[in-house]
Amino acid sequence: MPPRDTTRAGMPPGHPPAETAGQERATHMASFLENGLHAQSLWDASMAYSLTTFLEANPGALVLHMVGGFHVENFTGIPEAIRHYRPETRTLVVAMELADDFRTFDSQEHAGRGDFVILTDKALDLGYARNCLEEGGGG
Repeated sequence: MPPRDTTRAGMPPGHPPAETAGQERATHMASFLENGLHAQSLWDASMAYSLTTFLEANPGALVLHMVGGFHVENFTGIPEAIRHYRPETRTLVVAMELADDFRTFDSQEHAGRGDFVILTDKALDLGYARNCLEEGGGG
């Protein structure tokens, strides 16, 4: 019987040694994050394109577009893409932030997040149903 390779003990055939596996995981994670950023950028660009196309077709219209903060905070994401597609469009960013004390606003901490920043109570149960339908009501 050939000597047992202890550097690969418990690893399936063809699986890289542990030190290589760690490097592969790090590379995979970096690739995952990069792809996620590309997907996010594509989403933001497509939303901005849809908004600016609507505004071109409807002069004088106002649009309220509600999205998660990552799409608009610090005027990046969608607002950035809107400036690319239609530079003359005015945007207004309202960012909502969870805060331990929502009654105390620290302008240094929240500077640049948006034109307006609304603090909400971090202690709220974020798992409650957020629609008008009862659970299981279906419509």
